[in-house]
Amino acid sequence: MIDINNFNLDIYNLHKEDFLSSNEEVIIRFFLIENNNLILVQFISDNNLNSAFFSVSDLQRIPKEARYREYHGKEMREVIEEYSLIETIKVDLETGDESIVGKVFKENKIVYECCYSRYSDSIEPTLWELFQISENRKVKSELRLEEDVLRFQKMIFLEKVEFLRSKFRSIYKTRWELGIAPEECFLDKQEIVKYSAVLDFKSALKEVLDLEKELTGKSVLEMYSNIIAQGDN
Repeated sequence: MIDINNFNLDIYNLHKEDFLSSNEEVIIRFFLIENNNLILVQFISDNNLNSAFFSVSDLQRIPKEARYREYHGKEMREVIEEYSLIETIKVDLETGDESIVGKVFKENKIVYECCYSRYSDSIEPTLWELFQISENRKVKSELRLEEDVLRFQKMIFLEKVEFLRSKFRSIYKTRWELGIAPEECFLDKQEIVKYSAVLDFKSALKEVLDLEKELTGKSVLEMYSNIIAQGDN
């Protein structure tokens, strides 16, 4: 169990040697939180991130159960423009680790959701900043898709087949290499909707699936139906 080793420690100049740990525990970071009133020690045990909290006033460890009772489920709310932001604290009773589930609402609908550590030893983006980053990525992704669709429209049939085949092989093989059982759906819903409006897309898609049927081991009709259905959902 993580504990204090040096009761004369300097809270503004902490060292790893200031803390005790077992052979099964690997201390990875330690820093002050809550206006320098607490010391947080984060460590790995059983391949999980664990957290131990110590009061600066007496250097006593604060039980996980006490942190759970005080903070678990506590919400912080904020309104920015037309969005409502809700952050909910989660305290893991097994590891003592504390995280935040952040949700952004617009017109009572969740438009963004994420989970992140409650405390960090570096400056991290706020929930609002994370949401803005996500939205910017979406805009850039949509612009790239529009450009790809415009290029696809200008291609002859064989070029369309090669274009889709390269996307299929890139994604399908990457999934195999990562040990993920790949699905034939190598295009997301938005891509399927956009490409479906282009002449010869469905014919080119069938041609790709026919060329790759030995790799997938599935029937062309089954794969084609699954992909098109993804765009309809």
